[in-house]
Amino acid sequence: MNGALRTVVLTVAASGCLLSVPLFAHADPAEPAQLKTIRETLQKVGEGEGQTYKTFDQKPITTFVGDAIKMILAIIGVIFLTLVVYSGFEWLTSGGDEKKVTTARGILEQGIVGLMIVMGAYVITIFVTNALQQAAGV
Repeated sequence: MNGALRTVVLTVAASGCLLSVPLFAHADPAEPAQLKTIRETLQKVGEGEGQTYKTFDQKPITTFVGDAIKMILAIIGVIFLTLVVYSGFEWLTSGGDEKKVTTARGILEQGIVGLMIVMGAYVITIFVTNALQQAAGV
């Protein structure tokens, strides 16, 4: 059963890595004329309200790094949440077997500690990203 847990965790981690690859790839395809017109119109409306339109290339590096860290932490959070649900299921289906209950309790404790660490890291990331953005005047 330990091998099955390892397989599930590795599958979720590999899937998260593969699904996040397109987020890091940025291609700037040729814009159709209609999209360009819409973008120019939105720019004019935003300027009237004191807002400016920024493309991906114009975003400060702090925003990009903060978004990447937040995405990675979200994926790790999902992994730990999956461990908590899995351990709860194992505990409920243990049928009173002390060995299974002890194993499930250990996984549950590790999953909860992992979730707390990820949430703490997420809060720190938000705080640091906001502080850097304010310092940069963004």
